[in-house]
Amino acid sequence: MKKILCALAMVLMLASCATREKYEAKLDGFIGYPESRLIGQWGVPTKTYDTLTARYVSYLKDGITDKGSNKYCETVFTIINGQVASWAIEGNGCEAD
Repeated sequence: MKKILCALAMVLMLASCATREKYEAKLDGFIGYPESRLIGQWGVPTKTYDTLTARYVSYLKDGITDKGSNKYCETVFTIINGQVASWAIEGNGCEAD
C-alpha cells in the first residue's frame, strides 16, 4: 500500500510541474480570440508592431529563479483581422502549470 501511495504522490508531483508544453497548450487556446479579449486577459502589452497585414503584440516576463539564474519568456501574438492568428515564444522561462 505504501508503494502505491508513493507512486501516486510522484505522479501528482510530476503532473503539477510547470512545463513548456503546458505553456504552449495555454497559448493554443487563444487562437481565434479577438485582440480585445487577449488584452483583457494578458494586460497591456510590453510592445506592439504593426505592418500592413498584421499586428504583433508582445509580452515579456523575466525574473530570477530561486537558484539565482535569470529566466525570461517573450510571447508574441500575431493579430490578423482583429483576431489572434498565431503565437511565438522565446526564452527559458516559457512555462505554465
